[in-house]
Amino acid sequence: MPSIYDLRTLISAVRQIPPANTFLGDTLFTESTPFDTEQVEVEFQKGKRKMAPFVSPLLPGKVMDRHGYTTSFFKPALIKPMRAITSIDLNKKLFGQNPFETSSPEERAQELLARDLVELDDYITRREEWMRAQLLFTGKVIQKGDGVDQVLDFDFDNKAVLSGTAVWSNPASDPLGDLGKWRLQVIQKSGITPDVVIMASDVATAFISNEKVQKALENRRINLANIDPKQLANGVTYHGTITSLGLELYSYDDWYLDDETDEELPMVPTGTLAIASTRAKFSMHYGAVTIVSKEEEFSTIRGSRVPQSWVTKEPAQRFLQVSSRPLPMPGNSDSWFVAKVL
Repeated sequence: MPSIYDLRTLISAVRQIPPANTFLGDTLFTESTPFDTEQVEVEFQKGKRKMAPFVSPLLPGKVMDRHGYTTSFFKPALIKPMRAITSIDLNKKLFGQNPFETSSPEERAQELLARDLVELDDYITRREEWMRAQLLFTGKVIQKGDGVDQVLDFDFDNKAVLSGTAVWSNPASDPLGDLGKWRLQVIQKSGITPDVVIMASDVATAFISNEKVQKALENRRINLANIDPKQLANGVTYHGTITSLGLELYSYDDWYLDDETDEELPMVPTGTLAIASTRAKFSMHYGAVTIVSKEEEFSTIRGSRVPQSWVTKEPAQRFLQVSSRPLPMPGNSDSWFVAKVL
């Protein structure tokens, strides 16, 4: 019977973990592509939609250039959180366990393994959600850590910063007009129609309380918008729909600890929103992970999560590690718009 720490058993266990719910991942980054190499193919479009030309039947067809198409290769940085299990862990009650329940060290080892795999997977998931937020709101993927300092820039320039009377907290501002203008810019540049707005909470408050938005909501003759807030899971609030623009409105409240300052920062920057499309083919790419097998041979494994385990004799410990090389990707770097409105 294989050990619970056997590589095949660990990989099977990881694949059975239900995926954690993440708003950006579930809403936009719904596709996933694992690669057979540590490097992944970075492929995205930017820009124009040319029409096929008219040609006489007596003339040859016209060769069309591949405008705005970029392909390169990028080696995503490794993420590899790990846990250590000692004899002390196997001989004491587990967190949340009934104090009167009796279990052997072997049974506790299995329970610890299951819990640790879920928690290590969750750590990676939070990092992935942070990377998705960075891509969405900056147009870049930044990977900085021990021995790693690299940036992948997707040449994103659909940005606006409002000032003066244009900020949404000002009575003279026009949030519906702004959203309509930015939506049209995305359609014109990418051919993709946005259908979702992701806002910081302060932006949602300013939008709903804006005088011009309130007047539009009170206009019973034309159904321009419908505001019907609902609290969803994971810090997400659905606020309603701008029916005239086909945009669903959400605010997203989640935070992370900054690696350098240890400061708690919001996933969605304060005063900021993004207009995007759930059909824009955002995706997650995963580079392969190379590990040393129990036969002490190098093995390169394809997948979004690669677990492994090993022991040390002095001090006596078993380590459990889950590795990943994630990289969020846009299908088209003109397919969304970011604005600071407060």
